[in-house]
Amino acid sequence: MMLSQLHLAFTISVMDAFQRAKEVPREAFKCFMSPVQSSCTICWKEPFFLHNIEEDILLADPSLKRSSEDASIKSPLVLNSRKSRWKREHSPSDAADSWEHSCPQCDTEFGGYKCNESTIHLQCQACGGMIPSRLNIGVQQHCLGCDRAFCAAYWHSQGVNGSNSHPLCSRETFKPIAEHTNTRIPSLAHEKNHFEQNITERCIRQMGRSLQDVVADWILKLDKREIDGTRMPLNHAEMITSRTYTCSECYDKLVSFLLYWFRVAMTGLLLPSGEAQREDCWYGYACRTQHHNQEHARKRNHVCRPTRVNHM
Repeated sequence: MMLSQLHLAFTISVMDAFQRAKEVPREAFKCFMSPVQSSCTICWKEPFFLHNIEEDILLADPSLKRSSEDASIKSPLVLNSRKSRWKREHSPSDAADSWEHSCPQCDTEFGGYKCNESTIHLQCQACGGMIPSRLNIGVQQHCLGCDRAFCAAYWHSQGVNGSNSHPLCSRETFKPIAEHTNTRIPSLAHEKNHFEQNITERCIRQMGRSLQDVVADWILKLDKREIDGTRMPLNHAEMITSRTYTCSECYDKLVSFLLYWFRVAMTGLLLPSGEAQREDCWYGYACRTQHHNQEHARKRNHVCRPTRVNHM
């Protein structure tokens, strides 16, 4: 057969294959969802008509048939046969996942409770471990600031300690706001403006106080509702108090919010020398220029409300 005729036959076969691919039933795909991980493993049944195309081309030109040496080369893509029941092979990492993310109470009773087949589980956003969803036991399982699940408070209430088979989170990852500690100004503070963060740090030091003391004072003001919580970057802001359980990320957001009000309430006499003379930026905390123009970030005060509607 001439090369042009072979090319034409191949083109027609491929076009026919694409046309029939549109008619492949949805059953040609199988999706397996892990009960632990929110991921999906897709398996593909190889359409029978692809074999037909292969046979037609080889009949037209037998020289295209692969040698035994080429045929021994395996593709990294594994296509499951019908007899495999569409289950992917387990790797050592799969075995590791099965115990790293398992729930201790599925195997052993703790605190008078053991999971059953109908128990709904939550996945901790810090360690990836699983905890049973129990709403009416008086123990917080979700951060009120972001609505994500965390396991530290629950396992502590159940008297469960971490082990090689069931790694658990430290209590530091999820606890009441009043129990968090502050060792540094969060990087999120003052819209990530390092100049303003430095001024706040100098203010606190000049007052002879610690960051922990200042934050504690403003958490008390929050409890008394002496602060406008409109801009608080947390979910359910109206419900946040010193007793609220939050994760570390949400606590840093709260501290950044409180430090804004600390600076706004500060008189010019308490500011470091030279900083009280800075003029307020028209766009205040919402200024965009402060993020890419260091001279502007240093020259203007950005810990203030915007006085113009449009942002820079």
